[in-house]
Amino acid sequence: MITKKELKEFYEWGLKTEFPLKISPKFTGRGRDFQTYDVTGYWLKMTRKMVNIRKNFMPENIFKMHENHEILYSGYAIIAANCYIKPHKDPDVYMHDYKRIQLPLELPERGKCYMTWDDGKDYYWNEGEVQIWDVMNHTHSGTNKSDKPHKFLFMDVKIESEVEID
Repeated sequence: MITKKELKEFYEWGLKTEFPLKISPKFTGRGRDFQTYDVTGYWLKMTRKMVNIRKNFMPENIFKMHENHEILYSGYAIIAANCYIKPHKDPDVYMHDYKRIQLPLELPERGKCYMTWDDGKDYYWNEGEVQIWDVMNHTHSGTNKSDKPHKFLFMDVKIESEVEID
């Protein structure tokens, strides 16, 4: 289980942390299938053949949260200004099916950053408001219609994981 307290601490830590940005080599280039920009961010936990957590970058409480085996990947990402991420399903890259917890840190303008899902509806991000999405099994796109970047934390967790948000 991912608790409401852990998500609150993760959010508060993210607000005051200066992340060393990198362009993801996996998503570099404008010719990719589902993006119109280079993805900029910083991974915090990665699970593939081995589990890697950037312990030296985190305070103890954030590291302890990341030791949870239900968290498959965690990171900080930026959706560039005036960006549109084309409709896609996220790839099957882990040993488990997963869903994504998104936690917006900085929204440049309310009502201009949102995801559109296969139900045709737009779901707007709000700073500090947790959203949980089945990104692997449902088509979605992302939009930032503002002139500044949208910054957020996210976690990919096992599909069956309980996430306490209320």
